[in-house]
Amino acid sequence: MIEKNRDLYIMDRKEKDTFILENKYGKFIEVNSKFVFDNIKEGDVLAKINGRYYLDKAETENRRKIIENSVEGMWVDE
Repeated sequence: MIEKNRDLYIMDRKEKDTFILENKYGKFIEVNSKFVFDNIKEGDVLAKINGRYYLDKAETENRRKIIENSVEGMWVDE
């Protein structure tokens, strides 16, 4: 289980062997893929634990729901 007090990052993109992650302050960091575990895709939330990055499934799902709810009704179907 992933602990509550941890550093969270959003996976922005992957460039060769490097993941580009965004922290909660909007700052981007580069992380070598040898420190990233699980099957990660753009938009996933990662938790940093002991210098390694793991997919936080609960935070990722929560973030996706927040985004879906925030854009709901923005476009009108004609």
